[in-house]
Amino acid sequence: MTITSCTGGSGHRNTIQGTTTANTGTLTLRIYAGAGTTGTLAATLPTSSFTGGASPFGWSVSTANNQLASGATYTAQATQVDAAGATGNPVTCTFTAN
Repeated sequence: MTITSCTGGSGHRNTIQGTTTANTGTLTLRIYAGAGTTGTLAATLPTSSFTGGASPFGWSVSTANNQLASGATYTAQATQVDAAGATGNPVTCTFTAN
């Protein structure tokens, strides 16, 4: 699993995008305040919607308008649990909110 973009977004929304080798199960994006996953949990955004006909499959998760403080630093951590219940290694990226 990868995070390919964590800087996109507009209108005070932030979009985190990535790829994964499995298009089943649930991917959960946790967003923490600050530069790392030790900060306060600011948002938990799950998705089970994947794009593409073959691996790597795409995924995208967006925050709600004004869900994050504009100009503040956050770290996104994506974790996927596939249909068989296996959990992949989490991936992270740090960004400045829109």
